[in-house]
Amino acid sequence: MKKIFFLAMLLGAVCIVKAQDVIVYKTQSWPGTNVPPYIMTSFEKAYPGVTIIAWEPVQTYWRASYNWDNRIIYAFYDERGVNYRASLPVIQNSVPEDVISTALKVYGPVVYAIAKMKAANGTDVYKIRLMENGTTKVVWMNADGTAATDVFKAKTDAVVVTPVSQ
Repeated sequence: MKKIFFLAMLLGAVCIVKAQDVIVYKTQSWPGTNVPPYIMTSFEKAYPGVTIIAWEPVQTYWRASYNWDNRIIYAFYDERGVNYRASLPVIQNSVPEDVISTALKVYGPVVYAIAKMKAANGTDVYKIRLMENGTTKVVWMNADGTAATDVFKAKTDAVVVTPVSQ
């Protein structure tokens, strides 16, 4: 009986793991850059088994980007190999996990922040801030990943009012 119970638990765990959405980005390196070997070694020791999305030089630092638990994680390394981490996107108010996953699938690792807002027509929309090369850009998205339009203007039928003469 214990073996059957154990096998059922093991099968359930395998099904749960297989059902997870895995976001995979291609590893990229920036043209003309080579990450120093001691920084690569430091990263591999600190984060074993993590697949890099990208290495990028940022001022005097190197930045490694990777996806962990539906968040883009940045590990910064200085010229001595000392590092610190930052996690993005910044989630403001109650943004559902499926919307976060959709935003990351649609826009990739440039998603900086996500906030839930009410459009003028009363529907939920999401303000997505993207950051590329230090410049931010705002896009609006519906929960299904499509672009939200007319966020600030409610759609109404035109009503013509004619003055009543007395």
